[in-house]
Parts: sequence; C-alpha cells; structure tokens
Amino acid sequence: MNKNRLNDNWLRIVGVLLVFILNAVIEVNYVEEWNLITLLRVLILLGSITLSWEASRFLIIYFRRKFSSGKQLLQRILVTALSGTVSVALISWVAGISKYIVKYGTLKGFFESPGQTTHIGLNHKTLSLNIYKIDFLLGAFSFILLFIVYELWFFIRQASGDTKRLYLAEQENEELKKISLHNQLEALKSRVNPHFLFNSLNSLSTLIEEDPQQAEHFLNELSQVYRYLLRANDHDLTTLSSELDFIRSYYHLLKIRHGNGLDLIINIHEDYTFYQIPPLTLQLLVENAVKHNVILHDKRLIIKLETNQQAQLIVKNNLQRKQTRVLSNQVGLSTIITKYRMLDQPEPLVVDNGLEFSVTLPLLYPGAN
Repeated sequence: MNKNRLNDNWLRIVGVLLVFILNAVIEVNYVEEWNLITLLRVLILLGSITLSWEASRFLIIYFRRKFSSGKQLLQRILVTALSGTVSVALISWVAGISKYIVKYGTLKGFFESPGQTTHIGLNHKTLSLNIYKIDFLLGAFSFILLFIVYELWFFIRQASGDTKRLYLAEQENEELKKISLHNQLEALKSRVNPHFLFNSLNSLSTLIEEDPQQAEHFLNELSQVYRYLLRANDHDLTTLSSELDFIRSYYHLLKIRHGNGLDLIINIHEDYTFYQIPPLTLQLLVENAVKHNVILHDKRLIIKLETNQQAQLIVKNNLQRKQTRVLSNQVGLSTIITKYRMLDQPEPLVVDNGLEFSVTLPLLYPGAN
C-alpha cells in the first residue's frame, strides 16, 4: 500500500453528488416532465461534473508535486488556477453543446442562443468572461472552490500526519530509552553481585584464621543474605520491611568485620514499612558508605536510616573520607538511579555537604506504579 496515496474517495463521491444536486435544483429545465431527453441531459450534467472534478483533482495534485518547494507557492497557485479554469470551462462548454444537441437535435443556433452566463456586478456594471459560449468566469469560480477544498484537505492531512509521526517518534524514543536503561541495569547488576560476594569471601577468609566460631556464624549469615540477594533481582520492587530485615542481616556481617567502628541507626515510621523501593537499595547505599569512609573504633562511621512526612527514605552517614582515594565506578548509586528511571519515578536526591552524605529516596505506595 502506498502511504502517499491521497485516499479521498469519499470526498470525491460526496462532492460530486452535492454539486450535482445543487445544479439540478438551480437549473429550471430539470424540473420539467421526465422523459428520455431529460434523463440524457441529467446524465450529461452528472458526467460533466464528475469529469470537471477529476480533471481539477489531477491538476491540483500534479502541480503540487511539480512545484513542491515553498518558494514556488505563488507559481503553483497561478499555474494551477489558470489550467484548472480553462479545463473546467471547456468541459462545461462541451457539456452545454451536448445538452443542446440532445434537446434540439442539432447544433444550429447554439452560439446565437442566449443561455446562462456567469457575471460579476461591479460599480453598477456587469463583468463576464464568455468567449464563443465558453464561460471562463464559471470555470474560475468552480475550480477555485475545489482548489480551496483540496488545499484544506492537504493541510488537515499533513497536520494529522505530523501529529501521528510525532506521537510515534515519542513512543519509539521512550521504548529506546527503556531498553537502554534496562540494558544498563542488567550490566550494573552483574557487577554488583560478584563485588559483594568477593568482599564477603575476603572477610570470611580472614575470620577463618582469626576466629573460626565467628567464621561459622558469618557463613550462616552470608548464606541468608546471598539468598535474598539472588531472589531480589527477580523483582522490580520489594517492601521497605523486607529491605530492613535484609539490611539488618547485612549489617551483622559488616559488624563482624568492622566491630565497634560501625553503627547502624534505624528510625523508620511503621506507617511506611509496607511502602516499596527497588530491591537491594539499602545494601548498595550502606556498601557505598563503608567503601568510601574510614571505620575505626575511635572514628566511628554512623549510618542512619529514617523516613520523613513526605514518604521519603533518607540514608545518610557522617563523612570521614579515606586519605587514599578509593577508585569508584559509582555502580551503587548508578544502579539505584537507573532503577527509579525504569519505574518512571523521581530520581533520588544526593547531597554531599562536606560533613554528611545523604541520599533521599521516594517511597512508592503499593500499586501506585
């Protein structure tokens, strides 16, 4: 199917019928008693109107394509109007001759008969353009009216097409963005899980040598944490309550490793525990804090989890950056931000004032997404 096809069949049918009915009513001759001559004259009228419409349509489309540049607009209008006027006038002239012959059986007297002539009144004078009974003024009026109809048709069609193309382009852009974000998220996930496992195994290796009993306890906690970690990747959202249960186990592993140098303070209003966040959000933020800050018995790292009245979760920690700058690929924060984008939610707010680092995350009401 040609997408450039005009597809104006209904306009052509309805237009021809309306013009035909209007002319049939106006012409007094067509209210006479019906007979074969009357029928032939009616058919000639219908044929001439159809032929005039099709010829005009052809010229409008042809010159629209020939003079497609905006700079050629005036030239297109003039050439189209002139050729259309002549065409319609000649078709009407031939139709007039045909009707005369059908009625009188001869062409004799046709050019001398008064007939109907189109004219314009101007300053008490009449202006007509009739040469050998060819009514160019009638041709001009008829064609210009049709020309306006088709120009409006093209305008509406183009506007509708532009709107549709814009809508499809926006949809395609959104789909591409979602695909891109999904690919980014999957890539980030593959980097987060091995990283967490690597750090945990390092801690376990150290504990096995220093404290076998603690190592056994650490291994039990690690299996529970990693079980949740693996399941969490299968869902876009989880409840804040589940995340808090997980982060307590995760914190226990960190506590074994860092001792009294690390504190986790949880101040979550119970009304928000059934709200949802992307899974592993808390683990990523806590891991980020541990990775970039000094943790000592006399220089404690304090991580706080709290909610506010705007249904937001705030994760913050005091800043005591390591003197040796830690190489950061921002996987944790990037993963969280990407997840919120995938959910079409506001991005988390990250604030670093030099003394404290905080991340404010929207809590999602169940079923709101």
